[in-house]
Amino acid sequence: MAAMIPPGALELSWEAPPECADRAELLGKIEPLALAASGQTAIVAEGRIVTRDDGSGYMLNLAVDDGKRLDRLHLEHADCEALARAASLVVAVAMDPVAVASALEPVVAEPRETVIPPPPLEPWGGAEPEPRPSPRTSAPPAGVVHAAARESIGLALRPEVSVGTGILPGVAGAGLGLALVFTGPATQRRPTGGRWRAEVGAAYWFPRTAEVEDTASGGDVWLASGVVRGCFVAGRSRVRFPLCGAVEVGALGASGFGPGLDVSSGADTWVGAPISGSVVWAATEVLGLYAGVGAVVALRRPGFHLDTLGPVHVAGAVGARGTLGLEMRFF
Repeated sequence: MAAMIPPGALELSWEAPPECADRAELLGKIEPLALAASGQTAIVAEGRIVTRDDGSGYMLNLAVDDGKRLDRLHLEHADCEALARAASLVVAVAMDPVAVASALEPVVAEPRETVIPPPPLEPWGGAEPEPRPSPRTSAPPAGVVHAAARESIGLALRPEVSVGTGILPGVAGAGLGLALVFTGPATQRRPTGGRWRAEVGAAYWFPRTAEVEDTASGGDVWLASGVVRGCFVAGRSRVRFPLCGAVEVGALGASGFGPGLDVSSGADTWVGAPISGSVVWAATEVLGLYAGVGAVVALRRPGFHLDTLGPVHVAGAVGARGTLGLEMRFF
């Protein structure tokens, strides 16, 4: 009877060049090793084989999470089939090391005569013998690096463009922004990041024109602000769903215009409380696409007035926003 992986015991994501083993073939290599796996510990594994830049071989990057710790493995070899076999063994051991030990054929060494070494000679003059190098401190084979550690807090930079309504004059306005993103460390079953993220950013909304009713006078109104945002993150694969609350503080300003008026300008403090929901897709290890929608409640609503003509614009009580951005991850 063919070995089967117990239901729910393995969540596998795998990418490889066409000449290498695909996901189905990798599962076929894992199944015989996981014949007796108990299935009590669910494993999340993400693996990728890529061709080396010089074309001399392949590189394997593998992340395995058993619910208690996250292990990362990096191997290089001329044969991608050998790398696939190594990945299958690592995943199977994470699922159930005892089952793998039972599945592998034991290696029986040929009996040989036991030789008892003679006792070491005392050094002449009582000098201490030179210590032998410990096998534990020997250097790893060339071309192979193995790292098993929890990731640190991630850092990314996100330029973004936004459209919104409600705060500035008119139906819709546009703005540009930049955010510094801190993501929670990869732990447990979330190899692409933790349950939280924090952001610090700034944005500038381009001027929108507002006119005093029944006149040719008015002002061009703009908004510049900074924001501090905290988010709970749902999802654990390449697609994440941050749900965020924030505090935003900035300046609402305007430049007046009209016949017979001296051109004047001014700005006042604007304070808002944005809430948003977004989706982040990790297209690669260093680039992600961001899309979000949300609302902002104005906690302080400054306005712009022209002497003798009255109010030109007062910031709305509630606004809506949509944002697109590109996240560039540094680590």
